[in-house]
Amino acid sequence: MTDASPSSTPLKSRKRTITLSLFWLFVIAGLIAVVNWRDNRNAELIAEQNKIEETPWNPQLLSCNAVVNADPTEKFNECLEMAEEGWFEPMRRLVYAYLQGGEHYNWEEAYYWANRLAKYDYYAEVFSQIILMNFANNPSDYQRGEKGIRRLATLDHPIANAYLASLYYLKLNTIQQQESIRWLLERSYKQDKNWLQPTEFALVQNSGALGKVSVDKTRAMLDDALNIDFPHHANNIAWFLSTTSIPSLFDANKAVDIAESVVADEEHASTYYYVDTLAAAYAAAGDFDSALAKQKEAIDLIQSQESNPDELTVLLADYQSRLDLYKKQERFIDYAFDAQQQDFFKRFKEIIETTLYESFFNELEDKSEPELKPDPELAEPS
Repeated sequence: MTDASPSSTPLKSRKRTITLSLFWLFVIAGLIAVVNWRDNRNAELIAEQNKIEETPWNPQLLSCNAVVNADPTEKFNECLEMAEEGWFEPMRRLVYAYLQGGEHYNWEEAYYWANRLAKYDYYAEVFSQIILMNFANNPSDYQRGEKGIRRLATLDHPIANAYLASLYYLKLNTIQQQESIRWLLERSYKQDKNWLQPTEFALVQNSGALGKVSVDKTRAMLDDALNIDFPHHANNIAWFLSTTSIPSLFDANKAVDIAESVVADEEHASTYYYVDTLAAAYAAAGDFDSALAKQKEAIDLIQSQESNPDELTVLLADYQSRLDLYKKQERFIDYAFDAQQQDFFKRFKEIIETTLYESFFNELEDKSEPELKPDPELAEPS
């Protein structure tokens, strides 16, 4: 009896080791499969979009420009006919038209066309699922859409990652949360900085809403974004550093350096909102003479460049309010976030939805270059 005990322990240990090894092999194989699936999907999407770009232009596509809703006008019927033949842009316009209010509103038709576009269109992939969640008014469809968003998030789709993060924060998910909000936002930001702006991500990170605050990490993230899509992000970062209410992120001298580098480029020197940012940076640094001079310059540029009277009135009032602050030797503080995380994520979610929806309303220009028709697989079955 006593002889069996020493030999049985190593045997159990070997079995446990083999079991754990097999488990991790399955995990690694699964991860490799997901990565390959994502890479193959991205390659297929690029290949299909290349096909679209090689197709000749058809002047009849211009009929879709007159379609603003699903009323069965002559132009709408022409656009619908081209969509049924497999033309790409008419399908996009139909998604927009069917979601417009009115007698012919039809979310199911909008979903139908968006879902057919999903193979070819990066935005349609996500928006088709958002249609199910926001327009169907059916719990089963909502959950189906949520599952679709989660599936796209596993494929590293930046819009799906950002949207899923907002659902989790607002507690709008019906399926148990598996990923952290911070992790989803970081993945989205890494893939595409046009959905979650660097300055917005900095605010979210330093709000404490997503866990431990790291000022050094946030500053490094802003530095990395400076030369991406220049001068868009650089201007926003300069504005943020000079107008933030967060002491740990306020950096007037760096804001001045960045804002001056933007307007130093002749192409951007006369853009009023870049000049406005430089004025705010000067005020933050205590150089109010320069701030006043640049703010007056920005106001002059608005008056010479803005032709819409209503927009001009709003802009002038906004810019004048900052000029008045600088006259009183005060910097402008932008309380855009100011601990209102719930409002931020609600607005963030709405911006994603609105941006995607409006992307389907694309004004076409007459041209003879290769343009916008998918392969015959998209045509309606006869």
